[in-house]
Amino acid sequence: MLSFLLGTLAILTSEVPGLVKVAEAGLLMVVAVGGYLVLKRLVIQQATVEVWAERVVVHYHSRSQPSVIEFAEVKHYKHKSLRDREEIVFRLANKASRKISANQLFGSIGDFAGLVQALETVAGRYQQLHPGSMVRARSFFERRISTVLLIVITFLLLLFVSKSLFNASVPTVNILGAAGAYLSYLGSWWTAGKGRSQHEA
Repeated sequence: MLSFLLGTLAILTSEVPGLVKVAEAGLLMVVAVGGYLVLKRLVIQQATVEVWAERVVVHYHSRSQPSVIEFAEVKHYKHKSLRDREEIVFRLANKASRKISANQLFGSIGDFAGLVQALETVAGRYQQLHPGSMVRARSFFERRISTVLLIVITFLLLLFVSKSLFNASVPTVNILGAAGAYLSYLGSWWTAGKGRSQHEA
């Protein structure tokens, strides 16, 4: 279908060669934006989340029945935060998992930090009454291995940059890509620092 449309555009705009490229770019942009909007409509579900003393209730705006996560069924939970994405994963006693996630790329995520704080407060109280359930598991960036990996990555990046400074055959694009990946990892590690210090204390 796309090749047919591009072929038709090429025939219609064949008298002006530069116009073909503009028309192709415009059509590809329309297809990309349309794909994004369809994905957003099919995948994203707006919801309101309530944290109660013994459960989390998720009211999806598109459904009549809420989704309930009972604390008695939860073995542990963890909060993940990566760039524009926030996620709470509940691991149930039967090995299944349930997730509440939000992504800023697809719209406003509301007060997700407030949701996490409320959940941790209520889960702490629930744990005092029911030891062994609703345990907060550490995310990858809250574990010591993330710090060890950060040191190794830093060393490798410095080695890569110093080698590229003395060797002109390494393209600048590779250096920028490596630096971008490093800064992304560093940002996630830095954000999880509070949780890491709480677990080490």
